[in-house]
Amino acid sequence: MRIEIFDDYLTTKVVENSTQDEYILHLTNATGEFVGKIRTEYERLLNDVMEKCFDKDIFKSKQAKEIISYITNKYGDELEYLWPKFPKNAI
Repeated sequence: MRIEIFDDYLTTKVVENSTQDEYILHLTNATGEFVGKIRTEYERLLNDVMEKCFDKDIFKSKQAKEIISYITNKYGDELEYLWPKFPKNAI
């Protein structure tokens, strides 16, 4: 899998080692054991990269961003995501 990261997005390409041909079945509705394994690993790798390379931007409203900025500037605290079952909830 090849991943290119730009300022605010990424691109991916899954390539067969032996032929260097692009594999695209994992992006379709194709079914089967092999394509299922490729799709699962593709999604796992993408999630790993996104988690490690991009900032979470869960709170999108102007008001929420102002409150977060105020707390960060006043108290030096960052958001904490404490609950794995609720990854978009922070304190």
